[in-house]
Amino acid sequence: MNELGEILHLAKSGQVIVKLSSQASDKKATGLTVVDINGRQIGKILEIFGPVGSPYASVQPSRQKLTGIVGTKVFVADEGNFRKTRLNRSFPHRTKDKPANRRRHRRIKR
Repeated sequence: MNELGEILHLAKSGQVIVKLSSQASDKKATGLTVVDINGRQIGKILEIFGPVGSPYASVQPSRQKLTGIVGTKVFVADEGNFRKTRLNRSFPHRTKDKPANRRRHRRIKR
């Protein structure tokens, strides 16, 4: 994950405004997925705007509840790593050595 910047505020339009860090301002980031420090998806970058020296990003949120998010650092997710971390978090019982135990339910014909 590469640091994108810090969330400034939520706009009236519902978009999240992010102040880009100096590292992220060099990259073309439109359309990339934005996550927080825990790997939870915040949304996708719609546009980069503002002065070249200190740009801002407009992020379309992917979830409704964004309370307490102002002031937190956000990151650009690497697509491959982002998906793996989300899968591992969603299915903690699965490991590489041992597949998940799945019970098959059979229909009983009457």
